[in-house]
Amino acid sequence: MSPKIVSLIYVGLILSVFTAVLSCEIQEDRSSMKEISFPRLVLGPEGSDPATIGYQLNHAILNVRNLTRSLDFYNHIFGMRHMYTVQITEHFYTAYMGHSSGGRNGTGHQTTDELIRNQANSQGLLELLYVDIEDNFDISPSTDVSNTFSHLGFIVPDINEAQLRLELSNVSIYKRVGEPFPADGPVINAGVLNRSRFSQEEFDSIIVGMTESTKGYILAADPDGNMLEIVPQSGPNAV
Repeated sequence: MSPKIVSLIYVGLILSVFTAVLSCEIQEDRSSMKEISFPRLVLGPEGSDPATIGYQLNHAILNVRNLTRSLDFYNHIFGMRHMYTVQITEHFYTAYMGHSSGGRNGTGHQTTDELIRNQANSQGLLELLYVDIEDNFDISPSTDVSNTFSHLGFIVPDINEAQLRLELSNVSIYKRVGEPFPADGPVINAGVLNRSRFSQEEFDSIIVGMTESTKGYILAADPDGNMLEIVPQSGPNAV
């Protein structure tokens, strides 16, 4: 038998053994899942690749139907500053918003020039993309159709004052402080919690678990129907 054939047989045996071991491990993992109680917390590993030192999440982007309306909303409701708008072409605009990073909750201030100058070293910025064409109004938010976007999360120093602010501004609120997690409607769409995906028992358990973990939260919507999760800065339900 030639050395080449012997080598192929050897590789085949190694692969078959590896596959068998992997299969057993997968079966053991699946069988052990039956013994795990839920909800359960799994902590991530310590550290990251040293090559990524200095990397950070700088901004998230929303497609908006009305740029002025969205700029006013995020400024008035959450105190985000309008840094700048660039009209790239006749119909295409991009705008940036952010909080002053000199201090939180009004304890620090930056001029607009300073916000722009520090843009590349900032976190939590919001970019708004706007297309001034009629069919731009066909954009569907995650609260209408489940997609890869779920919600934006905001931290506030006083959750009850924030709720009153939303109410006085006629913002759509899906869940108020202390209310149970909604079992149907827009929040379910944004959470990818279609009932058909789960057994009734598992769906009910999800609602119970989410009610407990979000009882101090507010769930609301921006003018385009994007879901907003508003969380207290401190207290039993703070993140």
